[in-house]
Amino acid sequence: MPSGIIIRGIAGFYYVAVKDDGVYECRARGIFRKKGLTPLTGDRVIFSVTDPAGKKGNIEEIEERSSVLVRPAVANVDQVIAVIAARSPDPDMMLLDKILVTAEDKGIRAVVCINKIDLDEGDRRTRLKEPYTKAGYDVIETSIHDTEGFSRLKEALEGHISVFAGQSGVGKSTLLNRIMDTVVMKTGSVSEKIDRGRHTTRHAELMELPGGGYLVDTPGFSSYELMG
Repeated sequence: MPSGIIIRGIAGFYYVAVKDDGVYECRARGIFRKKGLTPLTGDRVIFSVTDPAGKKGNIEEIEERSSVLVRPAVANVDQVIAVIAARSPDPDMMLLDKILVTAEDKGIRAVVCINKIDLDEGDRRTRLKEPYTKAGYDVIETSIHDTEGFSRLKEALEGHISVFAGQSGVGKSTLLNRIMDTVVMKTGSVSEKIDRGRHTTRHAELMELPGGGYLVDTPGFSSYELMG
């Protein structure tokens, strides 16, 4: 039976990407419900094909998960990109530390991304990144005008299932748009009144990266929670 990875789940339908064979629309067998197990975006699954022409099938087996995020519900994430902005909004360092500690506790690689460096004043980003580089984290600086930083970010994402995490308005969806070289998500502007971005990402979906690997945005969540 073929195998693949769930890239999206909507209303009981699971869309499974198969290498060199496109995407299959699958349903989960009732046995998973009896076991209290729900397929998740990011799951690696084995499925039977019920309609070859229409690319439809049934999920028969869910392979062992390396990690499970419960907010949002995504399996097998092995890298977290913790995003802060040099300014607009001002960085929430407590949230950043929480993201890093959670990843460290679960054995998930974490990378710090300082975005919007074009808005930096007084070389603030140097002060922001210093304690994290000293702690051994890979710190990447990005902006909409920077090429080198995006090249480093793309390299860091290759071969991983990565998730962006960070406060509203730091540019997570904008980063994803540029990485994918197309507008894959509608981005929101930062409200001048409250200096926070509007949540515009509505569902968890794995996006296959040009250089290999997958990336999922955290829809409507500043941080994330890991199961167990």
